[in-house]
Amino acid sequence: MKPGVIFVMNRWDSSKGGIQTVNRELLLALARIRPDLECIAVVSFADKAEVEQAFNSNVTLIHGAEPDKWETVLLSEQIRAIDPCSVIAIVGHSSFSGRQATLLRDSYFKQACTVQFIHMDPMRTEGVKESKKNGYVAAREEKQKVELEFAKSADIVFCVGPRLTRVTRDIFRAHELDHGKVHRIDCGLSADQTVRDAPPEQPTVVCLGRTESTGVKGLDIFAHMAGIIDQEWTTNALTKSRLLKPRFIVRGAETEPEALQEQLRNWAAEMGGN
Repeated sequence: MKPGVIFVMNRWDSSKGGIQTVNRELLLALARIRPDLECIAVVSFADKAEVEQAFNSNVTLIHGAEPDKWETVLLSEQIRAIDPCSVIAIVGHSSFSGRQATLLRDSYFKQACTVQFIHMDPMRTEGVKESKKNGYVAAREEKQKVELEFAKSADIVFCVGPRLTRVTRDIFRAHELDHGKVHRIDCGLSADQTVRDAPPEQPTVVCLGRTESTGVKGLDIFAHMAGIIDQEWTTNALTKSRLLKPRFIVRGAETEPEALQEQLRNWAAEMGGN
């Protein structure tokens, strides 16, 4: 029997944002380079196509019946059918699935080590969310407390990027915890397998992601950058003779996209862009 690794994720696809993409791609990479491991993803909900995609990538996808409802999957026969002695690690991700990963370890797989991924710093992110502009101080304190709770109980902690690693290690030091179990992981891009014959005639820059918070996603920065480039395009010696200016595209707006587009154009105009 293969030793198993369980990743607990709220979704398999990218509908919940970039964190889910990181989680999925990390597990897929593990399945590729470690065929000796049984790679299992536990999610609150998945459709048939997602289950098939995971299976074709040597990942077993165990899911519940409703998005963000964990009871059906955590209590499922598929979970109980896993040999407790075969699971060597259970991976949780911040507040998205850290609690569920801990419950699985405590309920079924007591011998497994727990791995906690930290994807964000609540002390920095909560204050830029427009929906919390009048109540973010208490929210960030509570989220920070929850993140530390999961990290303290984990055997290994991975932080995405250098800044989160530094912040987390300092928090561990402040609480006199073992900061040696805090490690850094850097995300990257998959290699492009195709080679273009020539560059596009019109440069295009795409900002992809959920847009419900312009502050968290940096859409204001993107628009300001677009305005600067647009303004300088006509004066720079390398580009002023080119007729086609770059175009800037934002994808991911689910609500009021027209209002967002107008706001982005206004931000670009502040920097002299058209």
